[in-house]
Amino acid sequence: MHANLPFRTVVLALAMLTAACSRLQSMTEPSLKDGTIAITVEQPTTEVKYLDGIYWPQGKACGRAYTYWTFMCRPEFHFKPLPELGKPGLYVYEVTAVSMKLALPLRTWLPYGVQNKLRLHEEGHIKMCEEIYKKADSLARQCASEMMGRHIQVQSTDAKTALEGAYTEATRTLDADYRNKINSIADGAGVIYDRITNHGMNDVIEAKAIKDSFEEYYKAPPASPKQD
Repeated sequence: MHANLPFRTVVLALAMLTAACSRLQSMTEPSLKDGTIAITVEQPTTEVKYLDGIYWPQGKACGRAYTYWTFMCRPEFHFKPLPELGKPGLYVYEVTAVSMKLALPLRTWLPYGVQNKLRLHEEGHIKMCEEIYKKADSLARQCASEMMGRHIQVQSTDAKTALEGAYTEATRTLDADYRNKINSIADGAGVIYDRITNHGMNDVIEAKAIKDSFEEYYKAPPASPKQD
């Protein structure tokens, strides 16, 4: 069983809060030069927990095992004010540089005494995410390129608050674009993998299931699961 949806809102909020803590310094001492796109890809991390049934995440048994992932993005920007395009109460900024720090935390919950077949199934979800994460750099660069030169309008009574608003809006836009591109692969292929393997309950070899899942997904990407 796989899942990344129930935690997205919290993860995005934490990422935006972390960015907010550092962006005031970025506003006064920009670390990015105009025209720069900088992508940093951290190594994926995996955590395995063994829990009794009453301690399942979100209180859901999820077919006796559960793997959670999130493709995290912490963006930073440099802006150029465009006062000639603004007016009283309206500030306009151009995105002139973008940096993105990417991470992939993975966490699996397994029951005590887990059968090896079910363990291998959840490890398959992890391997799929790690394989997809190899595309993170190119997908992030695509997203950053699409942000470069974009004009962001913010209504505010003062320039400082307006600049903070521009950071918030740019962060939300870039994070959503990146996660939509990469999560759609993980979610769609993960659903297919669960179907092929019956959530680890049949005899299909995991390596073959992974290969077949990606092949089926790339032929016709299915809709991502709806958020709860």
